[in-house]
Amino acid sequence: MADLPPTPAVFVLQGRLDSASAPMRERELQELLGAGHASLVIDLTDLSYLSSAGLRVLLVAAKGCRASGGQAVLVGPQESVTQVLQMSGFDRLLKVFSDRDSALASFSTAS
Repeated sequence: MADLPPTPAVFVLQGRLDSASAPMRERELQELLGAGHASLVIDLTDLSYLSSAGLRVLLVAAKGCRASGGQAVLVGPQESVTQVLQMSGFDRLLKVFSDRDSALASFSTAS
């Protein structure tokens, strides 16, 4: 019997992800990865602002997941955040889903 892939951890970001909040959020993500979560669903539904410091947090999460054999995906970015992701090319680096259920379902169908 094949093992089912582990359920990814869900990490919710709210408000602003900028130089003031990025260090704390990066530590929280590192703690999740350090606790053995190889995959992350990063919920951006309530994130209103994303700066270059915030992009770095997403990059650290993606690299940490890949190093652990998993992946990070993004969920529900608002239009302003979507624009930042597109302008920076992060929408090609990380899969972006419209809702959390679709993101979670992608892990059960990933091979």
